[in-house]
Amino acid sequence: MNPIPLPSVRRRLRAALAAGAVVALAAPGAAAAADPLTLTDKSEPIGPGIELRHLETLSPSGWTDAQILTVDLAEEAVTTDLLMAEHVGQAAPLTSMARSSGAIAGVNGDFFDIGNSGAALRPAIRSGRVVKSGSPETVVGVTNDRLGSLTSLALEATATFPGDVRQQVRSFDALGAGNGTIAAFTSNWGAYSRALATGSSSDRAEAIVTDGVVVSVDPAGAGEGTLPANTIALVGREAGAAAIRTLRVGDAVDFQYRLNGDGVDDLAFAIGAAHPLLNDGVVQPQGDQSTAPRTAVGFSEDRRTMYLAVADGRQTAVLGPRLAEMGELMKSVGADDAINLDGGGSSTLIARPLGAAAPTVRNTPSDGSERATPNGIGLFLAPGSGVADELVVSPSGEQARVFPGLHRTLGAKAVDENGGPVALPRGEVRWSANEGAVPGGLLHAPENVFGHIRVRATTDTVQASLAVRVLGELAEVEPSRRRLSFTDTSSSATVLNLTGRDGEGFAAAIDPIDAELDYDDAIVSIQPSGTGLKITPKANGATILTISVGGQQVTVPITVGFDTITLDEFDSAANWTFRHDRSPSGAISIVPGGHTGNGLRVDYDFTAATATRSAGARALTQIPLPGQPLRVSVWVKSDGNGQWPTLSLRDSSSAAGRVLDLRGDYLTRAGWVKVTASLPSSGVVYPVRLDNVRFIETAAARQYRGSLVIDDLQVDVPSEIETPAEPPLQADRLIDADGRLPAAGGERFEFATLSDIQFTAANQELVPVTAAAMKRIRAQRPDFVVLNGDIVDTGYQADVELARRVLTEAGCNLVEAGTPAPAPTANTVPCYYVPGNHESYGTDNLNAWKSQFGRPYGTFDHKGTRVVLLNSTRGSLRGSDYDQLPLLQAALDDAAADDAINNVLVFAHHPTNDPDPGDASQLGDRKEVALIERLLSDFRDESGGKGVAMAGSHAQIVNVDRIEGVPYVVLPSSGKSPYGTPDRGGMTGWMRWSVDGAETADGDWLNIDVRPFAQQIDLDAPAELEVGASAPLGGELVQPSGVSTGTRRVPLRYPASIRWSGSAELAIGSGEEAVEAAREAGKVALLDPATGALTALKSGQVAVVAEADSMRTGDDLAPISAQKTVNVVASTAPGPKAWITAPTFAPQPATTFGPAQELRVANTGDEPLELSLKRIETVEGPVGDFVVAADSCTDVTVAPGDACTLLVRFAPQRADATSTARFVFAANTAEVRHTVTVSATSTGLPKGDRGDQGTPGEPGAPGEPGTPGSDGADGAAGRDGAQGPTGVDGPVGPVGADGPAGPAGSDGATGPAGVAGAPGAKGDAGATGAKGATGEKGRDALVTCTVRGGTRVTCVVTYTSRSSVKKAAVKKTAKASLVRNGRTYAKGRVGNLKATRRIARGSYTLKVAGSSLPVRVR
Repeated sequence: MNPIPLPSVRRRLRAALAAGAVVALAAPGAAAAADPLTLTDKSEPIGPGIELRHLETLSPSGWTDAQILTVDLAEEAVTTDLLMAEHVGQAAPLTSMARSSGAIAGVNGDFFDIGNSGAALRPAIRSGRVVKSGSPETVVGVTNDRLGSLTSLALEATATFPGDVRQQVRSFDALGAGNGTIAAFTSNWGAYSRALATGSSSDRAEAIVTDGVVVSVDPAGAGEGTLPANTIALVGREAGAAAIRTLRVGDAVDFQYRLNGDGVDDLAFAIGAAHPLLNDGVVQPQGDQSTAPRTAVGFSEDRRTMYLAVADGRQTAVLGPRLAEMGELMKSVGADDAINLDGGGSSTLIARPLGAAAPTVRNTPSDGSERATPNGIGLFLAPGSGVADELVVSPSGEQARVFPGLHRTLGAKAVDENGGPVALPRGEVRWSANEGAVPGGLLHAPENVFGHIRVRATTDTVQASLAVRVLGELAEVEPSRRRLSFTDTSSSATVLNLTGRDGEGFAAAIDPIDAELDYDDAIVSIQPSGTGLKITPKANGATILTISVGGQQVTVPITVGFDTITLDEFDSAANWTFRHDRSPSGAISIVPGGHTGNGLRVDYDFTAATATRSAGARALTQIPLPGQPLRVSVWVKSDGNGQWPTLSLRDSSSAAGRVLDLRGDYLTRAGWVKVTASLPSSGVVYPVRLDNVRFIETAAARQYRGSLVIDDLQVDVPSEIETPAEPPLQADRLIDADGRLPAAGGERFEFATLSDIQFTAANQELVPVTAAAMKRIRAQRPDFVVLNGDIVDTGYQADVELARRVLTEAGCNLVEAGTPAPAPTANTVPCYYVPGNHESYGTDNLNAWKSQFGRPYGTFDHKGTRVVLLNSTRGSLRGSDYDQLPLLQAALDDAAADDAINNVLVFAHHPTNDPDPGDASQLGDRKEVALIERLLSDFRDESGGKGVAMAGSHAQIVNVDRIEGVPYVVLPSSGKSPYGTPDRGGMTGWMRWSVDGAETADGDWLNIDVRPFAQQIDLDAPAELEVGASAPLGGELVQPSGVSTGTRRVPLRYPASIRWSGSAELAIGSGEEAVEAAREAGKVALLDPATGALTALKSGQVAVVAEADSMRTGDDLAPISAQKTVNVVASTAPGPKAWITAPTFAPQPATTFGPAQELRVANTGDEPLELSLKRIETVEGPVGDFVVAADSCTDVTVAPGDACTLLVRFAPQRADATSTARFVFAANTAEVRHTVTVSATSTGLPKGDRGDQGTPGEPGAPGEPGTPGSDGADGAAGRDGAQGPTGVDGPVGPVGADGPAGPAGSDGATGPAGVAGAPGAKGDAGATGAKGATGEKGRDALVTCTVRGGTRVTCVVTYTSRSSVKKAAVKKTAKASLVRNGRTYAKGRVGNLKATRRIARGSYTLKVAGSSLPVRVR
C-alpha cells in the first residue's frame, strides 16, 4: 500500500473538524484571546536539535505552566519512536520506559484502560512494526523520512480456519471490538486476562495457536498469562465464540494482520491521539470546556519540527488549560498542526539534563507523582564519541550568586557532541577565578568584592566560564521550613534548604559549608546534602536547631513523634453557645449519629444578608490546648454547600490574645470530612486556647440554609519544646526613625496614605476618624492622598455614598484612578480611592462603589513618578480584573523607557506578603505574587536603576520587606483595630511619604514617616546618666480606639516614627559621625532615633521630648508629647579622668607679649590618660591672641596623679579689648573631648612723665651699616635752566580729540549700489544690573565617607542641629565626585558614589556644590 501524502491527511482532518463544528458551535464560546503575561520563559538544551522550554503564563482564564520539547526532526543525531511498557496490557512510569529503551526525553501518549489492563485504546506502531490495533481513530507519528504525520489507522486482519473459512479478526493485542467478534492476542499482550476482549458476555471461547497449529481450545472461557513466542490466542464472543468452537487441536490456522491507512507503510512510529487542537494554524473549536492537565503533540508547517508539550493542572493556582487554550499554546510555540494526547494525571514530560545519566520528570504531575501509563513518544540521540566536547557548569544564570565572605559550591559535567555524559576523572577539572579562590569548585568570595566574579573551569580539552554575582552583605537567613515535625523515627528524612538575603532583598542559596549548627544529635542527625541539610529523625523528642551564617542566626524547632489528644467529643453542649455573623436564626444542639457517639449540630441561615455570613459554636470557657500543638482538627458532617471551616484560637501575646484563625478546605462534598489546620510555624505565643468553630460564606449570591454536625475536636501535640523568641524587627532605611523627612521642593514631593478605617452607614462609630485623620494629613500639605482600601466595612450603596460625603467634607478632592492629580487648595487635597475587599462585602461586586468613585484601577504621572493603582477586591488581581495586569506591565515598560519618569509606585489593597506568620492577609495567588515581583524587579534592572516600590494594606501591620531590590510596604490600619501585635507593627495611624526624583533605586529615593495615633505617651528615660554611658529610651504610646479612649500600647521604636526633640543641649543623629559632630558642637548628649539610645557626652542637663499625632475630633491638631529631663554627670567608672586648670592673665598692652601662664591638665583617674591638644578656637577677638609658648600636652600619656602643662602667653593685637579662646583636647576619657576657655583684656601702651636731660654718653663704636632707608620726599622745584638743544622726535602721541565739525557740503551724485556689507559687529552689552544681595552662607557640615567592597562609597553629611539642615551647603543628594592627586575615583551623589576604580582608604577631596571639601574615606 502506497502512503498518501500528508496534505490529503490535512484535508481529511479539516473535513472531520467541519463535521464536528455543530457540536462546537453549541458549546460556550471562549473569551477573546489576549497576550498572556509571562512569569517564566527559560530554555535548556537537551541535545543536538532538542530544546526544552519552561513557560509559565497568565491569561484571563488562569495560569498555564507548560514544558515544551522542540525537536528538529532533520537532525541526524535525533530519532523518535514509541515508548511502551514491557507488554501492551501493562502500564509503567514514563521514566521506566525511557531507561529501558535509552530515550533521553519524551511525553506520555495514548488514552488507556486505566485501573484494568493498562492497555492503550488506539493503534500503535513501534520501529515500523505494528504493536496493536485499536479504535479506528487518528494517530500521530513520524515517517521514515523524518516528517511529522497525522493519519487514521484501522486493523485489517483475518484468521483462516480449516476449509478455507476466513474469519475476520476485529482487534489485535487490544481491547475487544464488540458483539460477535474475534480478537487476537500475542505474547506482546502480557499476562492480563484475555477475557477482557469479551466484555460482559459469558458466551466466549478461546483457541491457542502455536506455529500455525491449534494446540488447545477452551469452549467456554479465555485464559490469562503471557503466551509463548510464536503463539496467538483467538478469543471470540457470541458468533465469534461459535466459530472458535469449530476448531480442533491440530487444525491449521493462518493469521494475517496489518494496519491500514494513509501513509502507514512509511511510519517509523505511531501513537493514538484524540481531539485535534490546531489545523493549518487555526485553533479548532472544542465542545469540552473543562480544565485539566494536558499533553499534546504538534508539527511545524513543513513537518520537520515536532513539538511535545505538557501543561500542568489540578493544582491550587494552576487548574490546567481547556482544549482550545492548549491549541493556542501549541500555536504560540510554532506548531501548525497539533493534536491532544492523554491528559489529567497521565500528563508527564521527562528530559535528561545535559551531563546527566537519565531523564527526570520536569513537570508536576497532578497525582503527586508519575502515573503508570501504557506508552509515550520517545526522543533518542545517537551515541556520541564519548569525548568531552563541552563543560556544563552549575549553578548558572541568575542562580549563580554568592555573598561576600561566603562559599558557593560549583559543579562541572562534561558532555560529548551529542549531549551524552562523559566521565571525568576526579580532579581533572581545574578551577580559577579573577577574585577569591575556587579549590575543587568551592568558590570562596572575598569580603571586599562586589559585582561579579569570573570563574573558569578547565580540562585538557574543554573549558567553560561562569559569572557569579556577589551580592551585598548577608542580612537575613531564611530556612525552607520554619518548623519540622516528624511523625516518628521511621519518618523519611527531610532536606532543609537555606536562602540568604542582603539588605536590598537579593537572594542566594546558602552553602551548607557556611552554616554553623547547634542541635541535640540524640534527637536528629544532620548532614550536608547538595545545597541543603538532610535531617533524619533518630529518637522521639524535641530540639532547637540553631543555624548561624555570616553573623546572622535563625532557629528551627524540630520535634519527633506526637500524641493525638481529644479535647471535646461533643456529648454535651454545656460549654458551647451559638455564634454567628448575620445568621441570627441559627442554633446549636446535641444530636445522635456523630462521628463517634453524639455530635454538635449547627443550624444556619445564610439568606438573611449578602455580606459575609458565618455560623458556628463558641466555647463559653475557652478550651486550653496542651503543649505546643502542630495541628487542630475536627470532624464535620458536611451538607456539601461549600462553607469555609474555621477553627479560631487565641494565643498568649496579650490578655485577650492574638486571634489565630486556622482555615480548612471548603466543604464541597457531603458527608463526614476531617477538617485539619496547622498552627503557624512561628510567631505564636503559647499556650493557645480555642475560642470557636465556625463556617463562613463570603459569596453574596450564595443564599441557602442548612445544618452541619461537628464532632471529635482533637490536637496533635509533639514533645514539649521551648519556643524560640521572635527575632527583633530589623529596621529598614525606608522608614525614617523620627519622621523628619527632607523638605519637599525641586524633584522631591510628598504624598500620604490612609486605609482600613471600616465604617458603615449602619455603624458610624469610626466616621470621625476619617475627618480627624484627613485634617492631620492636610496640615502636612501633601500633593495627594492614596486611600488604600477598606475605608468602608461593607459595600452597600448607602455605605459608599456615606464614604463619598465623609471624605469630601474632610477635604478630599476625590479623583478617579488614571486621572492626573490636580493641585491641592487651601481646603482640599486630591484623593485617590483604591478599593479593598470590604468595598465589595455584602454585594460581591464593586457596582455601588464604582457609581461613586469610578474606575477601580489606573495610572497617573506626578512630578516624574508613575503611580499605578490596582484593584484586589477579590483577593487577587486577576480575579478582580485581569485587564489591570497587562496595564501594570505596559505602565512599567513605558516608564522604563521614558526619561521623564524617575520612579514608579504601585498600590493595591492586599499586600504581596503578610508580615504575620499565619499568611492569612495577602494576595492569595502566589504565582501572581511571583509575577508581580518579577515585573517590578525587571523594571528596576531594565530601567537602569529607577526606583520602584509597592504598597499594600489589609494585614494592618506596618512592615517593609525587600525582594530583589524592590521594597514592599504594608500600611497601618487607620481606624479598625489592627490584626498584628503592637510590638510587631500592629498599630493605627497613617503614612507620610517623600519621593526624590533625583535619587536612583540604590539611593534614598523614597522615605516614609509612619505616624501612629496617640492619646498618651509614657516616656521612659534615666534620671541620671554618666558621661560616656548610653541608655535606651523606652516607653509606649497609648492608642485611642477610634476617637475614644483605647488601651493598645505601641512601643516607641521602629516601625513607628517618633518625632524626637529636646533642649538646645541635645543633639539628634545616628552613627559615629553624629556622635563626633555632637561633641564638636559641645552638646551634652546625643539621641539616636534609629536605636532609641541616649549617649552622654559631657556633664550637664538635657530635656528629651517624644511626640506623635493626636486622634481627636475638632480643630485641635496639637500632637501628643511627653518630656523627660536627664542629668548627665561625670563618669564614676574606672579609667583616666582629665582635670583642666585654666590660667589667669593680667591686662596686657596691645602689640606686646605677656608672661607665660600655665594651663594644667591633671589625670585624676586611675588609668593612664592619653591626651593631645587638637586646636585653639577663637571665640572673641583676632586669631592668634593666645600663643602656646611650650606644650607638654600633645600626644602624651599622663600617668594617674600626674599632669601636663601648656605655657600660654597673651599677645593682644587690639587695644582696650577682650579676647577669648577655647583650647580643645582629645583624650581617652569618657568625655573623649575636653575644652577649656581662657579670656583676657588688653590695654594701650603706657606713657610716663618727661624725665631730665641725661649726661651725654661716650660715643659708641661705629655700628654695622644699616639697611638703606627709603627714598625721602621730593624737594621743592628749582629755577628753570637754559634751553637745551632740540631733541630727537619722540613717539607719536595719542590722537587728540576730534575738532568741531565743518559745515555740511552739498550732496554728491548718487553712486551705484555697493555690494551688501558684512553683518555689523555685535552691539555693546547692556549695562550690568545691580548685584543682588548676598544670600546667607550655607552652614558647615561634617562629611565622612565609607568605602565598601573597594568600589562603593557612601558619604554621610552630619549637621549639629535640625535647623542647620535647611541651610546646609552640602546635602547627600548633591552631585559630587571623589578626587585625589588630580584623579577622579568616584562619581554620583554624596550619599551614593560609584567608583571608577578601586578605592583605598585615606584622604581625598570631595568636590560638591562648587566647593572642595577634604574628606577621609574609612
